[in-house]
Amino acid sequence: MKYKDTMTIRYNYEYNELDSLAELLEEKAAEGWELTSKTGASLGFRKGRPRKSKFSVEIVYPDEQDIDNEQFVAYCRASGWNHVFSDGKLQIFETEDMEAEPIHTDPAVKLKIIHRKCWKSQLLLAVLGFAGTMAYYIFFLKNFDYYNLINNTSAPIIVGFPVLMLLLLLLTFSYIKWYLQAKRAVETGGKPVYKRRLLSRIGDKVLLIYIFIGQWGAILLNAYYNGSKSYFCYQVCFMAILVILLIGFPIVSARRNKERRGNFAVFMAVVILVGVVGGVISPLFIDTEENIRIDGFNEETAEHPLPLTVEDLGVQTVEERERGWKQNGSLFLQKFSGMDESQNEGDPFLYYTVYKGNMKRFGKYVLEYIGFSREAYVQVDGSQFGVMEAFYDQEAGRWVLISEDKIVTMRTNILLNEKQKAQIGKKLL
Repeated sequence: MKYKDTMTIRYNYEYNELDSLAELLEEKAAEGWELTSKTGASLGFRKGRPRKSKFSVEIVYPDEQDIDNEQFVAYCRASGWNHVFSDGKLQIFETEDMEAEPIHTDPAVKLKIIHRKCWKSQLLLAVLGFAGTMAYYIFFLKNFDYYNLINNTSAPIIVGFPVLMLLLLLLTFSYIKWYLQAKRAVETGGKPVYKRRLLSRIGDKVLLIYIFIGQWGAILLNAYYNGSKSYFCYQVCFMAILVILLIGFPIVSARRNKERRGNFAVFMAVVILVGVVGGVISPLFIDTEENIRIDGFNEETAEHPLPLTVEDLGVQTVEERERGWKQNGSLFLQKFSGMDESQNEGDPFLYYTVYKGNMKRFGKYVLEYIGFSREAYVQVDGSQFGVMEAFYDQEAGRWVLISEDKIVTMRTNILLNEKQKAQIGKKLL
């Protein structure tokens, strides 16, 4: 984000990539930007004079001589390096003397400090990657069922989680490779390279995509396939709050040159405001009829008419009747349920659920979910419905119709003739 006199950029890096951060600061200094703040991965700059400077980004660790931040900064200042910014153990220095001696003149000491900071985080990545992969296989793949298909939050797990776990393991192996190369360089009298690795840059973007597009996108898809405007609206408000906290907070903190706690009250007020505004405006544009429930079903409205009613089957109805619908689904499988009851002679009723998706691939999960067993049903001629297979349980009055892209379960007390079966196939399949 860039304005006339201030600028905020996001720059993520690992501790063995600090020279890349120094190079970025040198480029910004040449363009006339001065570093004013650092909050997480967000760097805040203020417009100043263009200058040719040399930056050094260092990590301070208490060692055998118990050198702390203040002592380290004092030592660097005495060596001609100006202290620019402090972020915990991370210290940023600048000098306009392009021939100035590096702060660390012994490559072995610097490598030891960097490795001391990195190895725990890299070990954690390896443990998370291995444990996550095992958990994915044991608890997800081996127990994959209908509920995973119908829920959009499973989609990022199905597609993205293995990639994410593989990436964590690759990052660990990448660091091990770097460390061995750096150690070999020190032993042969050279200097390690502390530049950004391609895999690190890719990992940063993949993680952001997985969190923001994968997980939050799945939440919105759940709301969309649920057919509820109110649910969708509330989820958007919830996402807005999270975006404000996770992205806006560090950016504004960096721009205002404050620590995170300095803006905490402001952002909590914004979060509360977003929640309140979302709750207030929702009823203004949401059709309240959508939220009327009858035994867990939405009442039929002009906006959501039932695709199949008892009248479509030639049965006369009276005014007193109950009709309703509900829906949900995911990118893999959509589900629509309808009910139609009339209180005239015989109390005709019609309940049906339509599952839509690639049934060659996912049909077995749907059939398992509805408790279908070929032994409990009688197979009948499916051509009357226009499907590949049709099954009927006379005792329960239940039908199961199977086509390439749909499975329909239906229960009715209406004795269906050929014309009615054709109508069902036309309306539902």
